[in-house]
Amino acid sequence: MSQELSGTPVLGIDYGTDSCRAVVIDARNGREIAEAVTAYPRWAAGRFNAPGKNIFRQHPFYFIKSI
Repeated sequence: MSQELSGTPVLGIDYGTDSCRAVVIDARNGREIAEAVTAYPRWAAGRFNAPGKNIFRQHPFYFIKSI
């Protein structure tokens, strides 16, 4: 994080279809402190999914590898 934490930081994590997104918010003023997005490695490689055919397979391994 590039900014000094001035209040209470809150971490939000979203495990989406193709990536994991995280944001840190200063709870006192609602300002964003940091954010990050990591694509699931197998998804990015085109393994186990076919968006053109509406095939979207998920695995708990994605969540572990995206941290």
